[in-house]
Amino acid sequence: MALYHIEKLRSISALQNKKLILLFDRGYPSMELIGKLIANGIHFIIRSDTRWFKEAKIAGEYKEYDKVKTFLSLTIC
Repeated sequence: MALYHIEKLRSISALQNKKLILLFDRGYPSMELIGKLIANGIHFIIRSDTRWFKEAKIAGEYKEYDKVKTFLSLTIC
């Protein structure tokens, strides 16, 4: 579904030549999604859990990725 929305965003003429940043919650991280975002010039923040951290850390080693940051996650009940 996210890949479909990326295509739709790029087809909206009012968004042409605009800088975009998309926010994703858990469940979205995939190399296919990240590749599509980069190919379309879309900046992004993807929240991921520790099961996906290895892939995020590896991705950060490539110079075409800006930075991978780890933030403290707090749950307040």
